[in-house]
Amino acid sequence: MCGIAGFCQNNGELSDVDLNKMTDTLRRRGPDDSGSFVNTSVGLGMRRLSIIDIEHGQQPVYSQSGRFVLVFNGEIYNYKALRDELTERGYNFQSQGDAEVIVNLFEHEGLEALNRLRGMFAIAIWDKNNDELFLIRDQLGIKPIFYSLDNESLIFGSEIKALLEVLPEKLDINGQALDALFAYTYIPAPLTIWKDIHKLKPGHYLKWHKGKVEEHKYWDLLYSLDGPTPSISDLQDNIDDTVQAHLTSDVEVGAFLSGGIDSSSIVVRMQHQLSLPIQALSVKFKSKSHLFDETTYAQELQKLHGFDLHVHSLDPTEYSSTQEAILAFDEPFSDDSIVPSMAISELASKRLKVVMSGAGGDEIFGGYNRYQGVALHEIITKLPRFIRKFILSPVIKFAGKIIGYGSRRGDLLRRFAEGLPASTDDAYMGYITASSPLIRRELLATCVLKQVDMERTRELVREHQTRGARLDPVKRAMYVDFNTYLPEDVLALSDRIGMWHSLEIRTPLADRLLAELAFRLPAKDLVSSRNKKIAFRLAVSSWLPESFLSHPKQGFEGPTASWLRGPGERHIREAMEKDTANAQSLVNHSALERFLQEHIEGKADHAKRLFTAFTVMKWTSIYSHRIGKIG
Repeated sequence: MCGIAGFCQNNGELSDVDLNKMTDTLRRRGPDDSGSFVNTSVGLGMRRLSIIDIEHGQQPVYSQSGRFVLVFNGEIYNYKALRDELTERGYNFQSQGDAEVIVNLFEHEGLEALNRLRGMFAIAIWDKNNDELFLIRDQLGIKPIFYSLDNESLIFGSEIKALLEVLPEKLDINGQALDALFAYTYIPAPLTIWKDIHKLKPGHYLKWHKGKVEEHKYWDLLYSLDGPTPSISDLQDNIDDTVQAHLTSDVEVGAFLSGGIDSSSIVVRMQHQLSLPIQALSVKFKSKSHLFDETTYAQELQKLHGFDLHVHSLDPTEYSSTQEAILAFDEPFSDDSIVPSMAISELASKRLKVVMSGAGGDEIFGGYNRYQGVALHEIITKLPRFIRKFILSPVIKFAGKIIGYGSRRGDLLRRFAEGLPASTDDAYMGYITASSPLIRRELLATCVLKQVDMERTRELVREHQTRGARLDPVKRAMYVDFNTYLPEDVLALSDRIGMWHSLEIRTPLADRLLAELAFRLPAKDLVSSRNKKIAFRLAVSSWLPESFLSHPKQGFEGPTASWLRGPGERHIREAMEKDTANAQSLVNHSALERFLQEHIEGKADHAKRLFTAFTVMKWTSIYSHRIGKIG
């Protein structure tokens, strides 16, 4: 695992000095080692966190002929099998690591090599013969890569901060990205907060050749649909296999354990495959809210399997780590699970370099309430639209009002009711949209709204609905999340927060082979209107006690709604006060004040949009000296 950065150019303006400045920003990602390759056309740099082939795994690496030079961030779990193949074909290796396997496989097979890689990766390969650079992001988007183009030059890096080192002091903000952030609580690829910095999409590669750039897709989950339908036994074997593959390491591997079925299954299978007790880590909040304490399940599992368990109690009023999280992301990010994620990653980094996480299980196996909402919506759409709109929708909405729109359950009922008259795809858009266009028009500052096309924000999701048009509605919803929410929220969180603490977080359930297998299951075997993760629960049922299979899903999040009705109010107001001093505030303070008051009084649950505004104001205060125009 490491961080990479670099450039390619026609004008010779950038040098090894610039490359060193870029890679130095990535020291947290790779505190153990560094390396570079530089000439007048290209610079490739890296910072290394030593995990595989600790003594001889330095980068850059070169193909056997010397034609290709590579730096990469990530891990390839099937590299030993690929290495054996290449050895039989006459390739010799100077190291025992995975980087040298990638560069020689690329020399041998070209771009066809990409779909043979099992793992997480962001790769930069320089072709000396053709003066071409290839930037490649893994199929699921576990590892990020950012890039910027200017005057036929390309700069890139594992994090935005590396690019900021060599870009102009003043940069334009991307108003479209801000609108998307308020809509979805994260910024989808290819957008970033900066207009001239882009994210490479998952399953894509970018080729630079003498100032000309092409971007191509090399993989899509839809490509896997032609295979046979797996059995539950197949699924169980593949879950076991992915856990074993993700144990590939020359250092100790621990695990995050929430007490839910995803992380619990991973820990059980890890302990089954290892002789010594693994280290598992959990966090809990000290006081009660709508969140319940799952560490009792973690402790029950520990008694059964004998691993070491470390539990950290987190003060629900402590949101100071938000600022550090923004520094880790370099842009606003408003998934409130950053709070427990920061805490557990800090705890883990004091003991380990590598941990496994259950991230990805919900998107691949159907673990969200919204998928049940889609299944139920499909049943209800058989009724005439008149009944849905004028009878069912008002009744369900009234039930939500009785419970209280300020509560999570009441808000879910309201969202479901509002989607009933619409198509299933439009209803799903409502489920995943944290702030509607109407609310965003109120919350975003006028200077931002002038640069925003809200239909383009919708299209960031709609394009995946269109591509998956032939899928069952439930699988189409999962496919949308797989291409948007999973890489740019769930996995982005694991990468940025983990690397901020020099910690590699592995996600065995977010595995390409496992995802391809699960996607061939019929929708009815994944989710129904009454049940979630149907096939996954059956596959892991022999590994876990019945109580684990039946308890409600918690999710890894912070008690933000209650925090905002307590000490969070003060933090919001302090952020507003500082934001007022900025020449260009990005949020409308009068609207924000009204939403805050409604939330405090329990009239509505505005937690997501308030927390988004909070992170935007905090980000603005950090980067105010870099902000140019709103573009």
